[in-house]
Amino acid sequence: MMVLLLSIAVASFVFREPVEGLVMLLVVVAYVAVEFISARGLKKTMVVPHFPAKTSPSRSKHFIRLLDQALLACSNLPWLAA
Repeated sequence: MMVLLLSIAVASFVFREPVEGLVMLLVVVAYVAVEFISARGLKKTMVVPHFPAKTSPSRSKHFIRLLDQALLACSNLPWLAA
């Protein structure tokens, strides 16, 4: 694949299309850089830290619990009863 992209870059320079040739060269350089980084062992687990599990309920669960209590309190009002 890299040979194909490099041949397109060379053909672009031959046919006087420098922008297309530079773009192809940048694609090749980016691909090689990504392969180099992944070959060096830089894994996702090394980049993203592992956070400890939550022991308390999340805010959304707390909000849902409060909302349920408010709806239950409102359902006992006589003027809201259908």
